[in-house]
Amino acid sequence: MPGREATRRPRLRRPNRGGIIALVAVVALLVLLTSLRGIALFYTDYSIGWLGLADGCWKYLYEIDSRRSRLFDVCADPGETIDRAAEHNNRVAAYRERVIAWAGAQKDLVARRATSERQALSR
Repeated sequence: MPGREATRRPRLRRPNRGGIIALVAVVALLVLLTSLRGIALFYTDYSIGWLGLADGCWKYLYEIDSRRSRLFDVCADPGETIDRAAEHNNRVAAYRERVIAWAGAQKDLVARRATSERQALSR
């Protein structure tokens, strides 16, 4: 029917999987922000593995391979251009311990879940 083509609605595209995963990651980060008294822990695995946390105005980054720490005051320096790690040794040490402990706990949790899933599949 010639008139029907003009009234056809365009099909909505399904969101890609990467977009959904990114959205889930953002939601998880927001949950962490509210449940950990303002401290959010995170891990990134781009070309370099990083652990980090955000605590109020402070953003701490720990490069896993080089064991290098960086600390930024994002309220005073939102562009993260001035590394304050050398000026705040105690804060850096406390943040380093926290992210390494958190990463170890996450690794253990993943290993336990994988073991449970393997056991369930073998039954």
